[in-house]
Amino acid sequence: LTIEMPQQLQRMFSLRGPTPSLAHPVRLSSSGGQFTQIIRFASRANQQGTFKHTLLFNFSNWVLEYVVSVHVGEPRAAQALQLLQPTSNFVPPSLPPPDEAMRQTVPAFPPGRTCTLPGARLYMLASQYQGKRELAEYAVPQNIYDTVEKAARGNFNPWRTKQNYRTRLHDLLWLEEAQQAKLTRAYDLRDAVVEHVQSYHEGEMLVALPEADRLTRVRCPNLAEKRPSVQRADRVYAWDPRAAAQVQYEGFVHRVEGEDLLILF
Repeated sequence: LTIEMPQQLQRMFSLRGPTPSLAHPVRLSSSGGQFTQIIRFASRANQQGTFKHTLLFNFSNWVLEYVVSVHVGEPRAAQALQLLQPTSNFVPPSLPPPDEAMRQTVPAFPPGRTCTLPGARLYMLASQYQGKRELAEYAVPQNIYDTVEKAARGNFNPWRTKQNYRTRLHDLLWLEEAQQAKLTRAYDLRDAVVEHVQSYHEGEMLVALPEADRLTRVRCPNLAEKRPSVQRADRVYAWDPRAAAQVQYEGFVHRVEGEDLLILF
């Protein structure tokens, strides 16, 4: 066993006492062996904050990484941190079922529609590629979706070899895309209350909207905490799960207000 502090300047933390190394490793018995290592932390006057340092426990055939954290602060600062702590633990939203039905999308800007809203051109061009050459589409294979959505055992090989390097890289990208899509759908709003908006305040000015460009206000909890993180021109979809036709309507976020979204459908 050796204990190392890799690629970090020894300003705050240092090892004291018998420091193990490759030349002088720790000799532990086969079972129940113990070793004590002193870690010294030194800070300057009036230097407050959270300081971290990484330790590597090298057991020759495997490595254990451990992060040492030290919190330094005056009593008044410690009390302020206590007040900033959340009143309850964050409960992540439940993941959607893996067998959600595919829906036909009604575009927000069908051919011939005009919009006079400020910045509407950004929404119209959001789905149009502006580069020199559009990249080919690589659809996520069904077995990748099954691995992520249904926790099925896929044929992904975690070991990299010369023969499987290309396919392994594709699988890693597809796994990330499928997992990100699943986590994003966890923030879907169900039974959301919406209302039509004919005007809104832009600073001190009241902006009146024509009938064809009216917006929809949607209540979105935890929006100020960026759970989820929504910005202007983000694309959203809305649908009625009780409707017979599997149709979803495309919309673009026009304005973010506290815990409300103004969406153009």
